[in-house]
Amino acid sequence: MIFVKPLAARAGSLKLPDSTEDNSDRSILATGIVADGSLTEVTQIALERLKPHVAEADRARVAVIIEETISEISHHSGPLPRPSDMAQYEAIKSGFAERIMRLAEKEQDHRHAVTDGLVKRDYSLKTVGQYFAMASVLVFLGFAGYLGYLGDTRSAAFVASVAVGVVGIFITRRQPRTTSEQDD
Repeated sequence: MIFVKPLAARAGSLKLPDSTEDNSDRSILATGIVADGSLTEVTQIALERLKPHVAEADRARVAVIIEETISEISHHSGPLPRPSDMAQYEAIKSGFAERIMRLAEKEQDHRHAVTDGLVKRDYSLKTVGQYFAMASVLVFLGFAGYLGYLGDTRSAAFVASVAVGVVGIFITRRQPRTTSEQDD
């Protein structure tokens, strides 16, 4: 994709004829031309559009200005180059395109393996966490029962309420909100 940058700033001392009918044609100097093709093709398109506004003697100079202001803009996203780029790699050395394909496939396999490992580890940590939570709740409830057996019912009730709070956290699988999270 080739894009012609605005030419008004580069035109310098070129004199454009005044058009009494419609000045909108002169906006070509401030607008872009987007085309798929070579620099020469885009320059020719721009010269054709400028033809009514540029004197024959200045056309060569305008062509130079156009070519100096043209830049290539392309956007590509993805793990593989565009097919045209792949063809150019293959033209450099036979087998380059296949190597790039293998590289992309290996990268994808690696990403999937990493993601699978993270999911398995997360599941394992949650499972172990639930077992420890169950054990801690049983310890709290056992301690609350012991305090109740000794006759300290207030302390037993407090310890039992802490155990219920821990169970609530693990049942809902949520952490208590901090003050900074509550402000957001």
